[in-house]
Amino acid sequence: MEDDLKIIQDEQDLKKTLKHEIKSIDISIKVESIYIMDLHKLGDDIGQCSNLVHLKLTMDKNILDEKSSIYIFQQIAKCVNLISLSLNLNNSDINNSGTSALGKTISQLTNLKNIQIDLFQAKVGITGATGLAFGLSKCQQLEFLNLYLTQNQLGNTGTSLLGQGIGSCIQIKKLTLYLSANHIQAEGIEGLIQGIQNCSKIQELNLLIGYNQIKNQGMIAIGSYLSQLSELKILNLYLSNCGVNNSGLVDFCTYLKVCSNLNYIKFHFNESNNEEIEVGITCLINLLVQFQKLYQIIGFFKIKYLDEKIKLKLRRKLKKTKKLVLNNFFF
Repeated sequence: MEDDLKIIQDEQDLKKTLKHEIKSIDISIKVESIYIMDLHKLGDDIGQCSNLVHLKLTMDKNILDEKSSIYIFQQIAKCVNLISLSLNLNNSDINNSGTSALGKTISQLTNLKNIQIDLFQAKVGITGATGLAFGLSKCQQLEFLNLYLTQNQLGNTGTSLLGQGIGSCIQIKKLTLYLSANHIQAEGIEGLIQGIQNCSKIQELNLLIGYNQIKNQGMIAIGSYLSQLSELKILNLYLSNCGVNNSGLVDFCTYLKVCSNLNYIKFHFNESNNEEIEVGITCLINLLVQFQKLYQIIGFFKIKYLDEKIKLKLRRKLKKTKKLVLNNFFF
């Protein structure tokens, strides 16, 4: 693959590449070059790459608007041989219409095995999530999915719809969802989890949902799902400021203890205003040090009311766990 890869930085590069019918293209559009490049022409050129297997498109923030994005996505849909699609379009103005068009494009690329989409702060709401979910539901061969949707407006409905779409991708092995700051509550997380129940082959799960009030009910839903992933080896949870207390963490641990094949876990937890968390944190750490196959734990905890004696005790317990290659716990 490396021999076929071509880095594209301007339109002339792209035209030269087309002549060679290359299979892998990495297109990077910077702000300073946008004035000499017609985005519609860019879309036309991409659409001519009938043999394209790997496409990566990166655009600086504020370059891509709704109209241009729709046209480019329509042209990408012509690349029916695509196996890997990476779109880094954070801080763009593609909005719901552009995201829906992206979903339609993905639905036509049925050979996709690897999708990475970065729509950080791209003004995506329920309508956009609906279109994206529809597209994902058609990707039956998908094995790797990375969705960066932090700081959008998905809400409970949009999050649940995404879960339904992803749930059709039963071959997924690695799932990464950046959903922080999306006005999601327990209902939305439960909808997401219910949707992805059929994704039982996941070996790596990265779920970043901080700054959403999922509370104990949402935490329990996550734990319940994890307990069903018998092949899960890598887990990364970002749960800062989610309104979770002792009860939610303790119940979460009852499910997590089933994940005996875990060999890596990263846990980011910040509940600085919650006094009722000491028992839950203790329960979590006591559980983690018992996992026989776990070789690395990375933990970030910012807990204002955690007693200093408890902190010291937990640190000592972690240091004694010689099975771990690395203990990075910050209280």
